[in-house]
Amino acid sequence: MTIVDRSQAAPKDRKVTDAAARRERRPKAAPKPPTDAQLKYLTTLVGKVGRERFDTAFNTVVQGTGIAPRGTDEKTGQALRRLTKAAARKLITALVGP
Repeated sequence: MTIVDRSQAAPKDRKVTDAAARRERRPKAAPKPPTDAQLKYLTTLVGKVGRERFDTAFNTVVQGTGIAPRGTDEKTGQALRRLTKAAARKLITALVGP
């Protein structure tokens, strides 16, 4: 049988809580904007697939992110510039797919 002194167990618990506190203090990484090539490709894709399909794909891609869905009077270029690099990649995949 192993006997553990409580003074030995306490530092391990403290290490776990200290690590959690450090993670909370760490600043979040800023999202990267889409590249010029992504914006250009998305602009041409929108012309090919149509506005309705773009709207549904855009709203699906941004769901669950900090990006707001496309507004009713918002132009396509404005909506595309609000995307992040990762969201633009997902949108390209959604529009190119079947």
